[in-house]
Amino acid sequence: MQKILIPVLLLVSFVVYGQSPEMKVMNDGILIPQADHTSITTPADGHMVYDQTTATFWYYNGTEWLEIGNDMDKDSTNELQEMTVSVEGDTVYLSGGNYIIVPGSSDANYIKDYDGNVYNEVVVGDQVWLLENMHTTHYRDGTPIPKVEDASVWDDYYTSPFDGFCWFDNDSTTYQKFGALYNFGVVDSTVNGNKNICPVGFDVPTQADIVALRQYARDLFGGNAGAIKLKLPPGEYWNPTLAFPFGGPGDNESGFAAVGSGFRNQYGVFEENKGITYFLTRTATTTNNGEVFVLRMFDDDWEADIFDTNRSYGMAIRCIKLD
Repeated sequence: MQKILIPVLLLVSFVVYGQSPEMKVMNDGILIPQADHTSITTPADGHMVYDQTTATFWYYNGTEWLEIGNDMDKDSTNELQEMTVSVEGDTVYLSGGNYIIVPGSSDANYIKDYDGNVYNEVVVGDQVWLLENMHTTHYRDGTPIPKVEDASVWDDYYTSPFDGFCWFDNDSTTYQKFGALYNFGVVDSTVNGNKNICPVGFDVPTQADIVALRQYARDLFGGNAGAIKLKLPPGEYWNPTLAFPFGGPGDNESGFAAVGSGFRNQYGVFEENKGITYFLTRTATTTNNGEVFVLRMFDDDWEADIFDTNRSYGMAIRCIKLD
């Protein structure tokens, strides 16, 4: 177990919100319990609290309470400026054989969906996107997303809208690396019960988000050829194609790393893996039977199209980070 020496104030640099009876793991740190440390008559070895009276943190070393950090009271006997700290899994080990268990701390540097799939993020212009298409089978709250393999059931969307997902050709083994395919019901709060498919801190993009993404890619090219800058090169994820201007192979200069996930049409038929991709948004039109705006790219086209299409299509979802 490797140990490092760090100022303990770095370990606990976060904002405290109100009275907290127990430790909480939050998106931006941990929340230490708050209490008057002098009122704790039988503190446990390693007990740590935030004392609002002194506005400092206190740590019980098994014999006495020690104040963490310098409160300028010139009393050197109650100051604990540094401690040796190491982390293994969800346990933070302190000097003197003491430790704190912080549930979930081992996941602090990971972006995960409910299924435990790990995603990476990438900065594209002024936006931050997930680097991979979503391939979760659950919403963020753990509710399963209905898996729809039968084409006749998929075809029923406009008769009775539903939320559903599938794998291309109903084959997760071969096509999971492209992400799952989802219909609009998965992002439509009126259908899915106001649930979210994206990891915490991310959401399905809007029409405005994909417009900004395409414009950034166009600017990289110096013309209306945004798809070239957004797509991965031909090979594992795209069919081979002629070079620009007769074709449109990607060079992924933007870092967005679009893949040819294919799609499932309104009749439940799978089409064009490695040849085309549709990125679903959460913006529906107010005309054309409430179709949905998408970002579309072909293997051999240099431009990325933005238009409205059938909301019953099975399409890829790429999440964007919230501001």
